[in-house]
Amino acid sequence: ECKSPGYSNVLGYDIQRIDMGIAACHFHLAAIEKMLSGEFKKLPAPVIAVPKGVFYNFSWVSE
Repeated sequence: ECKSPGYSNVLGYDIQRIDMGIAACHFHLAAIEKMLSGEFKKLPAPVIAVPKGVFYNFSWVSE
């Protein structure tokens, strides 16, 4: 997740976190439609390099 400074300040909640949840839901529904098996998991550390200013939240892991 890459946060835009001040983006959610006027709303009183983290809209970017909600956006990420919507994107994850769309991914999940597409995976089901394509009959891909897997799940979202919070791994101890990201599997790929995470650029500065980007925060790891979860991964989708295939079964």
